[in-house]
Amino acid sequence: MTSLSRSQWGKGPWEYETDRYEFVFKSTKTGEQFPCVIERDEQTGTLVGNIRVDSSPSIPYWLTQEEINKLKVHGGIKYLGPARKPNDVNLACWLKFSTDNLGDYKPAHPVHIGHEEYRIFSFVENQLDDLVDQIVQIKLKHFVKGIDPCRETPGQSCESLSLRQDRMDIDFKRLDQRIEAIEKTLSGFRSAICENDME
Repeated sequence: MTSLSRSQWGKGPWEYETDRYEFVFKSTKTGEQFPCVIERDEQTGTLVGNIRVDSSPSIPYWLTQEEINKLKVHGGIKYLGPARKPNDVNLACWLKFSTDNLGDYKPAHPVHIGHEEYRIFSFVENQLDDLVDQIVQIKLKHFVKGIDPCRETPGQSCESLSLRQDRMDIDFKRLDQRIEAIEKTLSGFRSAICENDME
């Protein structure tokens, strides 16, 4: 189907929307950050949502293809590909969904069938927000169960969950020791102050 030129799209929300917006959604549960991009498909005039999923140091579990297919989003996940920036060397991929599905209004299409609804910017943003919640839930589920989150890829490897946990335990022990030392020092200061007051 031949697309209409931008000047022929007519009036609608697309007149006031930006054609590309980059931002980061931060999970309130884990603090994990998810880079997102909302961009316009000039062939249809509709908006496309993109979210980058990393294997993060805090929760390194990597989603399987089956789990990605089960993610609930408008029209379903339509693209799974590598991170777009060449300096991204960690495990990362971009998940993409579009708003040019059956029942979606496409400004750049000359023919419209039945009742169609244009999916505005805030709709796509909310869909991305919901995706973040779903992805975090999946990663947390495996993390709590103690499943090894590592996924071997060419030229890359990651530590096992048990080794990471051992290191965390060591760090907590060191922290406890430091706190204990500080408390002893403060106790000594208090004793000295009390003695001075008594004199």
